[in-house]
Amino acid sequence: MKIFIFSIILILNFNNGCTKNTMKEVSLAISKQQLKEKLRSKVEDPFNEIRMKLIESDHLNNFQNCDTLFFLETYEYESGTFYGRIWNLKTSLDYTYHQGKFSFGKNDVFTSYACELVEKWDIKTIRKEEKENSTMINPFFINGSRVILKENKIKVDCIGFDEFFLLERDK
Repeated sequence: MKIFIFSIILILNFNNGCTKNTMKEVSLAISKQQLKEKLRSKVEDPFNEIRMKLIESDHLNNFQNCDTLFFLETYEYESGTFYGRIWNLKTSLDYTYHQGKFSFGKNDVFTSYACELVEKWDIKTIRKEEKENSTMINPFFINGSRVILKENKIKVDCIGFDEFFLLERDK
């Protein structure tokens, strides 16, 4: 009977989805992949540090039973503000990080269309949009990541692109 109960506890914990340790592994895997793909030149990764703070503060607990996660992250140099969005097909978290403090709620940095393209991992259309609709004077450089968790393995794809916006579509 004890073995049966212990087995059920192990199964429930295993199926609980993205634990803190899994999320830490995901964050580190994103950081390594971005460096590998030269989306940043420095080993230090402030986005990874911010993701770790989100994990430690339990803000990513809603991502249970996740198999694919999406991330959009950017930094505004003028104000020193970091913006991020993490989501899967069931839930999302939008955050702003400024001077050591988080704010949560919808931000206007990432358009629904950009999120949709990242979710589809439509690199061709992202590049087209970046080319045709990134006419802003100083567009944000956005890091997009797709993380697939399968059979205790983490697969990370990353893309960096300039912010794009089309008034008729993205208002």
